[in-house]
Amino acid sequence: MTVMDHINRLVPRELGAWLKERLADEMPLLCMRLEETTAQSIIKSYEREMPTEIKRVLVLACVELVREFLRTPDAATDYYAEELMRLACGIAAPVSDEAHMLVAQGTFASLSKAKQVAVLSIVRKKPHEYTYWTELDRRTEGKLRNVISYCVLDGRLAEFIRFMPQIADAPADAELLIILLQMRINGSGVEEKAQLLQMICDVLPQCCAAIRRAVGEWFQEEGIQA
Repeated sequence: MTVMDHINRLVPRELGAWLKERLADEMPLLCMRLEETTAQSIIKSYEREMPTEIKRVLVLACVELVREFLRTPDAATDYYAEELMRLACGIAAPVSDEAHMLVAQGTFASLSKAKQVAVLSIVRKKPHEYTYWTELDRRTEGKLRNVISYCVLDGRLAEFIRFMPQIADAPADAELLIILLQMRINGSGVEEKAQLLQMICDVLPQCCAAIRRAVGEWFQEEGIQA
């Protein structure tokens, strides 16, 4: 049986309960590839073969589950939170505003890092001002700084460059962030690119070793003078 076969056997009112049970279960369905999670498998079906009416019912069920989770996030496991938010992102469920309300609460900082990251994956779908992310960084005492860095990079490049000295010295994050920054800057116009590269040169001495190394490799690769 495929995931769609499982879903087709349900009446609409049963879909929410089935989703909740499956997203919380770390064991894949027999029809799924071992490296796939339930959310990934459902998203694939949503994109490839799911009828419009079932898509509508699925989105509504997902929205209700997200709202339930956001009301009582401590009641859910980290795995369920990650899977639910992965599904919500993958099917574009309209829950960004609700997720933002949780982030704005003082209790957000006390959630597990896995849950915080999962909720931020929804929040970053809707653009926020630079000050939103810097205030969140302050409230979470820097514990999510590198996750927040990806959110800042979704916005204005000049603001991300201004944030670069705050990024923690984690090579994997630094390398990926700089690759993404490089791609975006290379898609800019000549004058804007020159201005952004100068901004990077200005803040680079204040950045961590991993960022300096990643930028150095980029500049060397493209023959850019620091």
